[in-house]
Amino acid sequence: MEQWCDQEKRTLKPGDCVYLDGATVHASFNRSAHDCKLLAILSPATPTDNGYEALDLADQEPWKSLA
Repeated sequence: MEQWCDQEKRTLKPGDCVYLDGATVHASFNRSAHDCKLLAILSPATPTDNGYEALDLADQEPWKSLA
C-alpha cells in the first residue's frame, strides 16, 4: 500500500504500521493488483469529542496529482 503522510510517500508491506497524529493529512492507495486490508485505530476520543472528522481532499492539490 502506498501511504502518504502530508507530502511524504511511504510504501507499506504486510505487517508494517504507521502512526499519524490527528493533524496529519494523509492518503492511502492500493497500487497492487491484489486486495489490500488496512486496520485503522482512531484514538483517543474524549467524552466531549464528537469522534473524528474525515475530509475528502482527493480533488485538491497536491492530492489529486498523486492518484
